[in-house]
Amino acid sequence: GTTVDEMMQHGDLALYDAKSHAPGSMRFFASRMGEQVRQRLVLERDLREALEKNQLELHFQPKVNLGDWEVVGLGARRRGTPPERGRLPPVEFIPVAEESGLILPMGEWALTEACCQAARWPDPLQVAVNISPVQVMAQNLPEAVQRALELSGLPPRRLELEITESVFINETRGTVDRLHALSRLGVQIALDDFGTGYSSLAYLRRFPFDTLKIDRAFVRELLISRDARSIVRNILALAQSLRMTTVAEGVEEPLQVNVLEAEGCNMVQGYFTSRPMPAHQVLEFVLRWGEHNRPSPPRDFELANTETAPLMTLPETII
Repeated sequence: GTTVDEMMQHGDLALYDAKSHAPGSMRFFASRMGEQVRQRLVLERDLREALEKNQLELHFQPKVNLGDWEVVGLGARRRGTPPERGRLPPVEFIPVAEESGLILPMGEWALTEACCQAARWPDPLQVAVNISPVQVMAQNLPEAVQRALELSGLPPRRLELEITESVFINETRGTVDRLHALSRLGVQIALDDFGTGYSSLAYLRRFPFDTLKIDRAFVRELLISRDARSIVRNILALAQSLRMTTVAEGVEEPLQVNVLEAEGCNMVQGYFTSRPMPAHQVLEFVLRWGEHNRPSPPRDFELANTETAPLMTLPETII
């Protein structure tokens, strides 16, 4: 920089970059930092405008019970749709919404919209809504959930709230109290992306989750990695001992369904059953689901011991 103002601005950008990507580190200013900040500010502005003009949208992805092969619920997926940007995936706009504070009004909108849509579905189909850690920390989350249920007329038992392990990293007494307040409303509480975040399991004793969701990172390597299948097997055993329902995310192949079913998983969710769909397609999908055949295991299907089995060879056998 050649002026005091430029030097201060560039120093701030370097500081912001260090905090965002490598806390505790040092950064020298680079011109790309200014462009990254500019893009973030533009995205924040677009999201704010999309929220004000009701341009956000929810899509829904089915969850299928492995016991009777029926659709038992759908997970709501937020989609940002500013006209000039097109549809944005959550991985792009959720971090910006959290940092800017927009996640609170966006989360309340998503919760209410999901409940209103689910109220039109046949009973007992559930709707699952992802709740940001920022929302969990907000004092009014139980009140926001109760408002959404009252406005939509959806029975509490048909709403599931998905939270991630990260809410426990900076846990306060209020965090667990709010979760218990939500549970008293009669809604279901699911622990999302289990095994990829906070390493302590102590929180499983402090709050009785209804559902444990196995992260797609483990499911993706289920057929090729002995370690991944061992982790999944132990997660399922843990959930069973704690009387929790289990859902495997990111299921894309029929053989993954076979292995998960053999290991005792309760439900699957992923592209194998369906990609997330707009709300107006949900009822037709559910009514036609009976036409989707359960995948049959290959001939000589056998689940060998995790500790001693070699890696699998497709498609003749499943280890």
